[in-house]
Amino acid sequence: MAAKHNNTGLLRMTWEHVLFMHWPVPYEEIRPYVPESLELDTFQGQAYIAVVPFVMRSLTLTRLPVLGRLQFPELNLRTYVTYNGKPGVYFLHLDSGSRVANRIARRLFHLNYQDASFQLHPGLDTFALDMRHRRRNSEAEFAAQYGPASPMFSALKGSFNEWCTERYRFFSVSNRGHVYEGALSHPVWRLQEGSVNVRRNTLFEAFGLTPPIEDPHVLYSRGVVVSAKRIRRIDT
Repeated sequence: MAAKHNNTGLLRMTWEHVLFMHWPVPYEEIRPYVPESLELDTFQGQAYIAVVPFVMRSLTLTRLPVLGRLQFPELNLRTYVTYNGKPGVYFLHLDSGSRVANRIARRLFHLNYQDASFQLHPGLDTFALDMRHRRRNSEAEFAAQYGPASPMFSALKGSFNEWCTERYRFFSVSNRGHVYEGALSHPVWRLQEGSVNVRRNTLFEAFGLTPPIEDPHVLYSRGVVVSAKRIRRIDT
């Protein structure tokens, strides 16, 4: 997929220290967590679920610079979907360390961001992140140390690495069942094979999913500059 990048949009931001951890998941297990209006996307017939932590920097509303530049850690639990043949990301859960950013995301993008506590421990060649959130009926933790384990590369066309990272839209569905699309613009990911030591991960149990027993497919990226357009309703 060609790079999709421009300087226009509602938001501008930089994603840094991005970790992609992917596991295969049975189609019938993940399908109930995805709204019926979206089709679950698969790679060679296999569905996947991903944990993606990173640091958000220089988050700026392009028309409201007075808000300043926000920066904070984030973690998302996601899978992959299509709508009318268009591939995108569907977020099963989103946590971030910024209450302000969470309010913006919920209001402008129909994304159910939740407040969570994070601790960051940057190192020379690795990056450590600890996340905890508590809800009325659940508690989840994720703690890992990760970093690059290969030279940089771009995903080959048609590969799993391209399929799971080169996605330039996300979909969300409102409580009324309306489907929304958020378009993203950024250069092609510069990836590296990743090394990760997961100390705690109770994300799957917290959301009623079976914890995977196999090792994840791990990728790392130092980061990318992203522009996000205003979300739009597409089911009319």
